[in-house]
Amino acid sequence: MTLSRTQWETVLDEADPPTYGEVLDVLQDKDLVDDPVALVDGAVDAGTLHEKQGGAFPELALQDADSSATADDFETDDAERGFCTHETARREASLSSERWEAADFATPTSGTWPAELLEREQWMGHVAKKPFAPWADRDHPEADVDEDARWKWRLTENYVDGETVALAEDDPRLDGRAFLQQPDDPYVYVDGDDVRDPETSDIHPAFVATLEHLGLTYADISQSDAGAHAIYRGELPDGVKQAAWQLDDAPWGANDDLPSIEIYPGKRVCVMTGHHVPGTPTEVREWNADVLKPLLEANDEVATRQREDLSTARDDYDLDDYEPGATTTVETADEIRDVFAALDRIDARAVAERTIVHSWNDDASTSEGKRALVPIWGKSSNGTANIVDERIWQDTGGYGGPVVMALIDIGKMRPSDASPRAASGQLWWEGIEHLRSLGFDIPEFNPSEYADAHDRDDVHPLLEAAIDSDGEDVGAEPVSALPIGQLDHLTQPERKRAAKKRGLDWPSTREARDELFATITEAMANNDDTVVDAPTSLGKTPTVTSTAWNSTGRYDKITGGKPVVHLSKTRDARNEAAATAADADGVNQFVLLGRHEACPIAAGDHDPRQAAEDDEKVGITMDGQPASEWLTMMCEGRGIPFSHAHTYLEEHNDQGIELPCCRSEPTTYDEEGGDFDEGNSGTCDAIEQWHELRSLRDSDSQTLDVIIATHNFAHVPGLRMQTNIVIDEEPDFTADLDQDRVRRAVSAYL
Repeated sequence: MTLSRTQWETVLDEADPPTYGEVLDVLQDKDLVDDPVALVDGAVDAGTLHEKQGGAFPELALQDADSSATADDFETDDAERGFCTHETARREASLSSERWEAADFATPTSGTWPAELLEREQWMGHVAKKPFAPWADRDHPEADVDEDARWKWRLTENYVDGETVALAEDDPRLDGRAFLQQPDDPYVYVDGDDVRDPETSDIHPAFVATLEHLGLTYADISQSDAGAHAIYRGELPDGVKQAAWQLDDAPWGANDDLPSIEIYPGKRVCVMTGHHVPGTPTEVREWNADVLKPLLEANDEVATRQREDLSTARDDYDLDDYEPGATTTVETADEIRDVFAALDRIDARAVAERTIVHSWNDDASTSEGKRALVPIWGKSSNGTANIVDERIWQDTGGYGGPVVMALIDIGKMRPSDASPRAASGQLWWEGIEHLRSLGFDIPEFNPSEYADAHDRDDVHPLLEAAIDSDGEDVGAEPVSALPIGQLDHLTQPERKRAAKKRGLDWPSTREARDELFATITEAMANNDDTVVDAPTSLGKTPTVTSTAWNSTGRYDKITGGKPVVHLSKTRDARNEAAATAADADGVNQFVLLGRHEACPIAAGDHDPRQAAEDDEKVGITMDGQPASEWLTMMCEGRGIPFSHAHTYLEEHNDQGIELPCCRSEPTTYDEEGGDFDEGNSGTCDAIEQWHELRSLRDSDSQTLDVIIATHNFAHVPGLRMQTNIVIDEEPDFTADLDQDRVRRAVSAYL
């Protein structure tokens, strides 16, 4: 990785004085690169930096820019040809932020391409997106006699640099220019198709959310004005040649086609308009590789490699007299018939209850075993058109079984068009995963599971012995090695002696807690993923939340100076963890609230039904849907970050009003109370808390020891990166038991 001139200026300004050692310290603090020494030495060797002699320690400085041309010269001719000058970069740097939410996709700046791409001889013109080199010879040895070699984009003799292609763009035959990405290039081309409304310039929030995960880099608007491109340095995981997925199930704005995203490494014709998106850098930056694999997995890109050759049509498999090997959610199946067998065991009425039913209409006249329902998309209907039995749901238009209803629930299929035939391939797998998330017993499918289970390179000796038994009875009831009930009545010294006679060690509570702390700190120091198995009463939560991990400097080598994130399963457990941290001396904590706690819109306080009960409230909807339900659909159904969905709701709600949670109020003085009443910043508390957390983490004057939240926050990339995560898996020992589940449990017992 290299730094731009503007980035070097920032680093040198912060290094006081900018000696070699101080510059290295700044780079390490910013965590920009893995090897700061190699970066600085490389910049000196390349002539970007030089050492100014004088004093005990020479200082580093940028080489002077070429003084043979004026700033005005750079801002006219060179800017028109796509060069990013020093002054242009400075303006862009001041405009850019480190987040895509500040990017202005509505008013692009023409004539700006990344300087490092312009320097490469990998450019051609294009006609209707087909590369063309008007400067080249028509005839070439590698072209057929009747073939025009100027159209051959695999012919490197047709390639020129950015300055040359800029001179040729006056050719009326050309529609623009294209960058010819090569197989060994470090670049990845991210293409957003139909993600920009050509009439309003609104950008699809799911596209912005994807880019937010990958990080800020150069971006431009497509030639059609309906798309956008981003260029990164990076590579896809092994085995993934390219990635593509649909962002929505309906066209965006005035577009006719569905919005989608495509990611291309390697050889590719990259049509680049130079219509640069203000608020983004003018250089190509490395993407966030840490979130890449989870991002692709979330969109089924990695898992698809193992499933792509498998049919999801039930008729393609012989299920007669088939006995499944895996039957529950916690099991893994290497045979797809196990998944089909699980679907056969599911009652479609139970699925309907949790996916498409607004209310049941048991007064309707139906055949035995069938139930009439009012669907969630037709709450005002009489509840007679929709019928479901143990196998299938039927409407006057759509129909289908559990998978189809699951896809309707997550917004992947429209009720009017729903059918089992349409639920195939990757879409079918998405429905299966949603059914699993709803708690239905379907084993996780992994076609390579059988092979993995027989990979003996890293198998625990006890497991290896069990495998080697090859059918022997290893399923006996567990037997306690010690008479636990009797030992509990002994004193600690007597208990310890009794255990020692049996060759075991019985630690004291203090010793066990010390061992627990040592296990946690060792995992942090080594960046390990570790499961810590400890009794509930041992104090896992207080061990984590009552420790001043960074304030004292005592544990810097363990945490790396990064905060510890403690994630609890429930809000109550989170609140207990926060109370423990508050009672501890010297612990600086930050508690993150869920969107339903921090935002009254997300909580449903301003949905039409609730607003009707309060004259001071206005019901807020989006496309006729209650605001809270719309936010849930966007965040949970489509994976769009809450901040993006909330911003879109604020700008496009049906009522056209300012959201109550975003109203700014000035700070006022309470004369009667003699103090100030703090106002409101105008940002929703659910979003503002992230700004506050970011400020704390970036602060030089205050350290942050522990961030406390619930499991739901584990999906946030910004919370997973540059932190030490501890997930408290303590169960709450509660479960919802419906009548059908109780009936099955009793049947199983009998």
